[in-house]
Amino acid sequence: MNEEGEESDQTIIERRFIRLVQRGRWEFVQRVN
Repeated sequence: MNEEGEESDQTIIERRFIRLVQRGRWEFVQRVN
């Protein structure tokens, strides 16, 4: 049970991190353009 909970938390954190990275890239690209 604990392992599954930890995995779900990791996936949520990873998704948030990926979104932040994507936003950062888009902002950087827009600034360059």
